[in-house]
Amino acid sequence: MTASLHLIDGPAGAGKSAYARKLAAELPALFLCRDLAMAELFTATAPAALDPAWLAAKAAQCEGHLWSVAESTLAAGDAVVLNLGPLQPHQRQAALFRTRGKGASLHFHQPTGPLADRWARVQVQTSPHPCPPVDPTGFYAPPTLDELAAAYAMAL
Repeated sequence: MTASLHLIDGPAGAGKSAYARKLAAELPALFLCRDLAMAELFTATAPAALDPAWLAAKAAQCEGHLWSVAESTLAAGDAVVLNLGPLQPHQRQAALFRTRGKGASLHFHQPTGPLADRWARVQVQTSPHPCPPVDPTGFYAPPTLDELAAAYAMAL
């Protein structure tokens, strides 16, 4: 098997986690998801009134750990499906450098869907967990053509 990172990116409620699970089963690959890890690790200890600074610190801690696991898996020559939620360009750039550093290929995946469907998913996903309100149009910046070209060139 060739080491490869499949980075799942897209707006809130786009079905990234379901897509990532399915892709990981098909490849096969290790499935890592920030939102699921955050819920598992921090829901029980979350303050009643969520503090954005607390949430940001926990998200950074979780992402650091997921990257550590992903890089170890890539170094072993295996595939990883990584869902860190909606990404910004600097995060995709960091993924490109980290993946190149392990001699692995990088593949961007962007599930999406109609805004009404995404909003309905967000409401269902966040209802059982304490979390701040989520805007399904926020946080996400689609990959630029330059980003996609860099990832494609890396895969050649």
